[in-house]
Amino acid sequence: MAASAATDDAFSRSQYDWIMHCQGCHGAGGQGVPGVVPPLRGHVGRFLRTDRGRAYLARVPGVALVDLSDQRLAELLNWAVRFFDAADVPSAFIPYTGVEVGLLRRDALISNARAERRRILSGNR
Repeated sequence: MAASAATDDAFSRSQYDWIMHCQGCHGAGGQGVPGVVPPLRGHVGRFLRTDRGRAYLARVPGVALVDLSDQRLAELLNWAVRFFDAADVPSAFIPYTGVEVGLLRRDALISNARAERRRILSGNR
């Protein structure tokens, strides 16, 4: 019962964090803004297919620089990939941890996030 309550608390925190920190740009439905803000709905799970893509999600500026603890940010990433693109989340997906996110966000993609996104999605290294 305690594990379920903890999961429910993390889910509620993540929804709140989404509204407060992400929804303004990505939209309530994760649809993004064509040509300006990438969509998450139906797209974000694809990044989890490679280690580079997984790292990218924690390194984009809006994620890496958000004013949340590493643990809260890990919870938000886990919530977002499942909420907006559960069909594309690999069955072997290991949830982000606060430690992992803390290490990744130190290397934020300040000036090259778009180019890195294109490389990952095209399969180029």
